[in-house]
Amino acid sequence: MAERLTELFAAEHGVDTAALERLDERDLEELEMTVLGRLERPFRVRAMNALVAARGAGAIGVLGEVLHDAREDPAVRAAAAGQLGRAGANAEPILIEALQSTPESTIRIAVAGALAKVGSPAALEPLEGIAAASEGALSRQARFATTVIAFRHGRGGHEPAPASEQDLLPMPEDERVPLSVREARTAEREAGLADLSRDSYGVSLAPETAFGVDCGPEQLLVALDRDLMVNLSRATSDPVLAGLVAWQDPVERTHSVRWLLLAWPESRGSAHLAVYRPSGHLFLSGRAHVRAKRCQFELQSVQGRGNLPVEIRGTIKAGTVAAFDGVAGRSRPRQEAPPLE
Repeated sequence: MAERLTELFAAEHGVDTAALERLDERDLEELEMTVLGRLERPFRVRAMNALVAARGAGAIGVLGEVLHDAREDPAVRAAAAGQLGRAGANAEPILIEALQSTPESTIRIAVAGALAKVGSPAALEPLEGIAAASEGALSRQARFATTVIAFRHGRGGHEPAPASEQDLLPMPEDERVPLSVREARTAEREAGLADLSRDSYGVSLAPETAFGVDCGPEQLLVALDRDLMVNLSRATSDPVLAGLVAWQDPVERTHSVRWLLLAWPESRGSAHLAVYRPSGHLFLSGRAHVRAKRCQFELQSVQGRGNLPVEIRGTIKAGTVAAFDGVAGRSRPRQEAPPLE
């Protein structure tokens, strides 16, 4: 097993899928013992990722045991919570119980983030209670989880406040980088969507509604909800989780979710748009105007820690991106110092 574990974690960050397929039942049992900390093996947190990749929902019991063990290191328990969010909807009861019974904020933040991925409307009330009773990162993560869950199920009442004109981040006059749509090869799209399959947040993933965006050396994969692309007018009548934006690791070529795209009704024929980090930090804000099978949209970055200036305009027609024009700033525009009095 030790040799196969070494092969399994040969990649710097992820899991070698070919090595994963070579594991037999006895190997998987030892992997479970590694996750539980009953075997002195390295890569314990990465073993959780491997166990979910191998067993899916079958990993929930083991991960739940780690999450609820008060003797465990909080960082390990938080990692178990994160992996429960990748193990499927059956993990929800364990996550809700941990949200309500665990005092450590670090673990609760991870639990709320996991519920954003797999939670049903049953998780809304517990998350709302945590959001109201806490502050800082925990409150933000719990509140954002309620929004994502509500949008996933088309429920109103949890829409975020749209950004104001004063919130928008202006584009600097120089140091601009163009954003360009790249028609990703079918194999590339399928591989990227496979990476996201356990982190989909409920977005209906399909190669035909995924496309690449290049920003300088960075390569992104935008996966729009397939069902929404069939009926764009949904965004003008109901809240909807419209898609994901994933970043591709330049070395391992794997994808991970960097932003979530939300849409909700503004007025007849138009919708608010917002792009959030999974942590609940707002990155882009804008609008979409829908007419039949055609959607014109615009997005602009907002003031916020780590946000760089970005402006995007485009058109979706018949489920595909018919036009796209975007630019990003390499740095924030300099703010003029106030005059000395």
